This record gives sequence, structure tokens and C-alpha cells, in this order.
Amino acid sequence: MIARKRLQLIRIFSAILAFLTITASSAICIAKENANKPMTLAVFDFEIPSKTLKTEISSGHGNRLSISESLRTNVLTDKFITSLVKSGRVNVVERSRLEALLKESDLGRLGMTDPKATIAAGRLAGAQYLLFGMLEHFDSAVKDKPVPYTSRVIRTGQINIGATIRVVDTETGRVVAAHSGSISHIVKNLEGPLEGQHIQKAEEELAMKLTYLVLDEIFPIKVMLYKGSQIYLNQGQNNGIIAGMRFLIVRHGAELKDPDTGVSLGFEQMPVAMIRIVSVEAKTGIAEVLDWKMTEHEVRKGDVCKRQSDDQPGTDIFRNK
Repeated sequence: MIARKRLQLIRIFSAILAFLTITASSAICIAKENANKPMTLAVFDFEIPSKTLKTEISSGHGNRLSISESLRTNVLTDKFITSLVKSGRVNVVERSRLEALLKESDLGRLGMTDPKATIAAGRLAGAQYLLFGMLEHFDSAVKDKPVPYTSRVIRTGQINIGATIRVVDTETGRVVAAHSGSISHIVKNLEGPLEGQHIQKAEEELAMKLTYLVLDEIFPIKVMLYKGSQIYLNQGQNNGIIAGMRFLIVRHGAELKDPDTGVSLGFEQMPVAMIRIVSVEAKTGIAEVLDWKMTEHEVRKGDVCKRQSDDQPGTDIFRNK
């Protein structure tokens, strides 16, 4: 009798153990599958602050173009989305999809201008972050340089565009990052007006710069190892890092909390050192220290590297991926 009960207990225990093993294995497989899935971002159209932005720009020969004719923000948004997708690191949900999801939900009556509705739409789309853009400035200039002893002139055009981008966490509704990016697109030996393809090229450069800012926030470039005089980074050519680029290494310090609500607002950023990339592989980079920012000359594993604004790539390094 006792032996039979023991046998039953052993069978029950074995069954429970087998169930737990299968459950744990399934959970691990699901976790690995989710970890390998690209993060999903919801991108909204760039906005134009009409009261603070010039409404016209020079296109040469005394011609003036209105911003609505020369820079459509939906085009800038499309180029930004294209740049994000070509990185291969994120999936993107566009505004039209969000609007469709919102109409199907109970929050459809609020519209996409309501913060709660946009966050809800982002969650429904499976997005971890929402991206909101605002055009800051847009201007251009054309200069003529006379060619000595001839009646000819060499024309050079310059287009300046700047924008801000906000990254909102759909889980908390909190702005986790806000960045500004700007470019100056130079057109040498300009023939014809400074518009059309020249403005589109400037938009592409700005979109790429904003892409790097966003990706660096979501997937920080970090120190893997500091050995001798060399600093090994966890990202390389695949993420737009090239030899000669400079980064500021920062270390997270004390947690910053709102004094009234106690909500975490991030961490203190302590500058450690300015570094320069000396060699780079597809997935890793090696750097050297240019200037120490702390009296303690030490780089630690996990320190974050911030791209310097004047070292952003000017070509599409994603095009061959």
C-alpha cells in the first residue's frame, strides 16, 4: 500500500516536473523570439510652426519659393521613415495605420491630436515608442563668384534645414528623449534654381541625421572593453560608425526624480572622455582617448558613447545592407 502511494507520488511529481520543464522551455523560446524581433516605432508627420518659420526662401535669380511648394513635411517624414527602415534595426508604423487602429477603438472620437489617443494607437500597433518631429528652421542662399577675365560666374547654393524629434515611451507616456538635428547642404556649380532635387537631397541628409540620433537613443553605443590605450565599442560600420568620428563617453550617475511626483526622469550624465574611432569592423569599433573629462582616467564597461553633432555621416551607409 505504502509502495503504491509512493509510486503515485513519484508519477505526479514527474508529471509536474515535465510540465514545468516544457513551460520553461516555451517561455525561453518566446523570449528569444521576441528578443530577435526588431523594435517597432510609430512615426508621425513633421509639423511646421508657421509663426516662427520663414514662409519663403531664395532659389536664385531673385526667385522666391514658398515652403509649402518647396518643402512638404510629408516628404521629409517619408524620407525619415525610409532611413529608419533601411537601418534594419526597427519596424515602422505610419500615421495612416495608427489612424485606422484608432477609429476601430473607443478612442476614435478623440482624434490623433489627443496625446492619450496617440499613445493608445501606438500600443494597439505594437509600437514601443512614438516619434514626433517639428521643423525648426529652413532657409537657403545662393552666391555668385565672378570668374576673372570672363563674364561667367560660379554659383554656389546652400540649404539649411533643422528639426527636433521627441521620443515617447508608449508604456509610460513619458518623453524619454528629445534631440535637435540640422544640416547645411552645399550645391557647387549650381545650374538653375536651388529647388527640386537639391531640396530633396537636403531632406535626405537631415532624415539620416535624425535617424542616427533616434537609434543611438534606443540602441546606445557602449564600451565593451578598455584595454591599454584602446576602447572597444559594441557597434561598427553597420550602424554608421567610420574611422575618424568622435564620441563623448558619458557615465550614468545618480537617478533623477521629479521632486513633486517622484517619477524617474533619467540619470545624471557625467562626461568621461572624448574619443576618436581609429579602426572599425562591421559590428565593432576601436577608439582612442583624445581628451579626459574626469580626473579619474578610467573607462568602464557599459559607459555610453554619444556622437558629436559635427561628425554625423553625410552619405547613406545603409544603402548596401
